[in-house]
Amino acid sequence: MGMTDLARVVGLLALAATAATAGLHLFAGPAGLLLGGLLWLGAWWRGTRLASQAVRAFDGLARGLDMVRCGPPEPPREAEVRPEEGSAP
Repeated sequence: MGMTDLARVVGLLALAATAATAGLHLFAGPAGLLLGGLLWLGAWWRGTRLASQAVRAFDGLARGLDMVRCGPPEPPREAEVRPEEGSAP
């Protein structure tokens, strides 16, 4: 799953701000990286939680309609090549 353009821009701006702050104070850079990492982790956690809730809602709707789950797809089989009748081997 790829990042959106907005997420890329925000990430680059955050890295640039952290680099600029690190030039001003030695401990501000790592603190900014830690804060940015914690914010990213929180956003990721919330996104996975919301996605889980959406899947649970659709699963509940499907069960309410008496739909059944499909099994996992079978791996593709190699095509069997059979010689035609009357042809020489």
